[in-house]
Formats: sequence, C-alpha cells, structure tokens
Amino acid sequence: EALVLADPPSPLRPRRQQRVLDAATIALLVPIAAEVAATTVGACVGVFASLCAIAALWLPVFPYYRMAPVLIAVLALLRYARNGSARALFAAAASATLGVLWSFDTGVYALAGTIGAFAILRFFRLEAKPLPWSRIAAIFAVALALPFVVLLAVRADITRFFVDSFVLLPRAIDATWALAAPAKIDAESLRYYLPPAFYGFLGALAFLALRRGDRALAARLAIVTLFSLLFFRTAVGRVGWSHTRFALPLLGIAVVAFVLEPLILRRRWIAAALLAVPLFFHLEIAPNSAAGAKLLAGWRARQRHDGMVRYPFATGRGLYTSEQNATDLASLKTFLDSLGPQDATILDFSNERALYYLLQRKPPLRTMEISMLSVPELLSEAMAQLNAHPPIAVVLSGYAEIGTFDGVPNRVRVPELARWIDANYPVRTQVGRFMVATR
Repeated sequence: EALVLADPPSPLRPRRQQRVLDAATIALLVPIAAEVAATTVGACVGVFASLCAIAALWLPVFPYYRMAPVLIAVLALLRYARNGSARALFAAAASATLGVLWSFDTGVYALAGTIGAFAILRFFRLEAKPLPWSRIAAIFAVALALPFVVLLAVRADITRFFVDSFVLLPRAIDATWALAAPAKIDAESLRYYLPPAFYGFLGALAFLALRRGDRALAARLAIVTLFSLLFFRTAVGRVGWSHTRFALPLLGIAVVAFVLEPLILRRRWIAAALLAVPLFFHLEIAPNSAAGAKLLAGWRARQRHDGMVRYPFATGRGLYTSEQNATDLASLKTFLDSLGPQDATILDFSNERALYYLLQRKPPLRTMEISMLSVPELLSEAMAQLNAHPPIAVVLSGYAEIGTFDGVPNRVRVPELARWIDANYPVRTQVGRFMVATR
C-alpha cells in the first residue's frame, strides 16, 4: 500500500500512474502491428481498429494496464519467431510468469499463451533461428524463478498466494462474477460470437500458410490466434458490455494485417470493400471517433471542474466530486469518528469499497469484496474474523445503483452475513445517503 498509495496516501499519484501505465500498454499495439502488417498504412489502420475494438476512444477508463503481460508476450514472441532472439524469448517468458503477480487472469493468459505458442513454433519448426534446448531451459528456469523472488522480497505468504490464486479463486470466480452468453442474436451479441469464429478462421489461415511453406506467416498467425483466443476468456467468463470489448485488443490488428491488407495489396477491391463495410460497424468506428473527438475538445473544460468540489479529506487530494457526495462523506466521517478511535474498523456492506481508503478505516476481514463471500470457504473465514474482531459500525447502503452487483443485493448473496449484522448491529442511522448500522 505504501508503494502504490505513498505515505501519506494520495489517489492523485496512483491515478497518474495508472494513466501512464494504460498509455504505455496500449502503445504496445504499435510495434505489434508493425510485426504483422506488410505496410506502414496497414499497421496504422490496424492499431486504430484495435483501439476502436476495445473502446479506447469511447470510454478510456478501462484498466488497460492489465493487458500488459499479454501484449508484451505477443510482441516478444513475434520477434523471437522472426529472428531467434534469446532476449525476446526471455522477455516473453518473464512477462508471462511475472504477469501472474501483475494481474492474475491476464497473467495466466500470458503464461498459457507463451508456453503454447513456443510449443507450436518448435513442433512445427516455425522459428527462423531455433535456440538450443539448453538455452531455452535456462531462459524458462530463470523466468519461472522471478515471481518467487518478488514474493520473497515482499515477504508474502507464498502458500496462501498459491492456494488463493489457483484453488479458491478459480473455484469461486464463475459463481460470483460470471454472466451467461446472450441467447438472442443482435448487434451486441454478434460482438461476442463473431470474434472467436474469426480466430478459428485465422487458425485455418495459419495451417494453409504452413502447408504452402510460408513459415514466417504461419508463425505470426499462430501467435496472434492463440493469444487472442486465450484473452477472449475475459468475455467468455463475463459477457458484459465492457468485458466483451476489453477482450479484443488484437482483433483490429489481426483483421487488417491478415485479411484486409492482403486483399488490398492483391487489388481485390470488391472483397476488401465487402469486409470493410461491416467491419466499420462491428468495431464501432463512428462512435469511437465521435467520442474521442468530443473528449479531446472538452479537455480544457474538464480541468476547470465546474460544479464540483474537492474531496473533504486529505486522502482525496487532487480529486473532485459533487458537492452532495462531499457533504455525505464528511458527515459519515464525523459520525464514525464519534463511535470510536481512528484505528477501529468498519464493514462496508454497500459495495462502496472506496470508503475504506477515503476514511482511512481498515476492514475487519481479509475478503472485503462482499460478493466473494457467497463462496462458503471465504464466508466461514470472514465470519470467524468478524466474531473475533467486530467493527464499530456497518455501512449498509449508499448509492442504490452500486448496492446491487449484477442486480443481486448482498442480502441475497450472503444471507448469513446479513443475519449476523441484523443481530449484532440493530441500531440504524441515516447519515446523508448512507444507512449505518451500529450496536
């Protein structure tokens, strides 16, 4: 926490850090496109198409930095396949292993993609300059050791990390976060169903390239196809507007470099036009362009923060909010301070987890994401922690639109915890928008 939030903590610093990391991650699309496109124009169009596919110009608030392990691995493997660089292969392997610590899901995609892509390159002899097995073993051994070095350096509980990451979360995440695939076919559902079908088409192109002896093209196709399919697990696990788009960082580049650009270079104008027209709508080029232009035009106005005020706490330094929200938060802090010392814990049952940071109050349990407590093992752990160290108050509700996750309130998700709160915190007090339960 001290490393990320600084001391004293300020959201301004990590906010800037995330913007820089987001920009640096998205910038990786440029060298990736340069590796697979035949022309500079094709690379530029491919990057723009990928930006539109992930809605980067429309809603540039997604945590794009989480893509970094995958994009670094893709770029490094493309270069390794082209020139046999040991440094490139090590970059891919290190990105994959350290990526599990950076962002667990995308790190796993990077790890599986790196191992799978290297196996394909070696089995089908697609490497331009194959490295000897002894050097490959050394590269992967060092890369595998890196996350353990990091965990030891920060004195992490390695056993708990592996149990939580590879046992508890995989067993719990679908039941907690998953959204089913759409049943009806419309424009939005096509954005979910068409990409994996296209990746299958790319796989077929890779096979055809291999049969005709174009190993360089087959290698590029295999790498992009495999990572694209793995990253699409983000959407398969949770079929929502944001996840469906977040899962497509390589789609635009792949369509342009492997399909549209070859058609144009071969002067097959009709086929290129028949592809470009539906692609324009599928990638939402117009909404992205309009939204991007609007955001750029309104940049100066947003710096004035008209109608907004600063957060009422030191922890909100550099951020603005509505006057009503600032008043509600200040009232909540005053009320909680009257109940106990600053180091006393509170429990957020309202899904407004930022309260812990803004109010500088720690939660009384390890799993502060209430929806995750629908997992019996995590619930048992949480109830034991609550009984051993009960909080001074429970924030029951705040913003109504945040209080339910996927339309399911926490009282329905975790009824045992709700009953425990009702039994032990019977007093209800309305503090601004917040309903607070106390003893």
